[in-house]
Amino acid sequence: MDTLLAMGPHLRVSEVAILETVFVLESVYQFSRNDVASALRTLIGQAVLDFDHALWTEVVNEYLVRPKLSCADIFLVLDAKRSGATPLMSFDKKLVTQMGAVTP
Repeated sequence: MDTLLAMGPHLRVSEVAILETVFVLESVYQFSRNDVASALRTLIGQAVLDFDHALWTEVVNEYLVRPKLSCADIFLVLDAKRSGATPLMSFDKKLVTQMGAVTP
């Protein structure tokens, strides 16, 4: 990882790649939410990585307090709010009741 980070000054990281990493850590490696959150915080702390650090800080905070929602669902809602694309429409009842999404 240090070699990769040394390639900077900025390395673009796709949000999809971050979400896929969370999925793999949870489903394949059976990481707890706390361990996933810790890994995400380490990622967020890398200034050389180019992604929305503030958004991901919010995602991690919500991820820890909303154990019934996936990281991807939380990301979708918070990203929609930040971009002004609200209300987020979803058929996911958990998103409607817990994060303020609306059914179409």
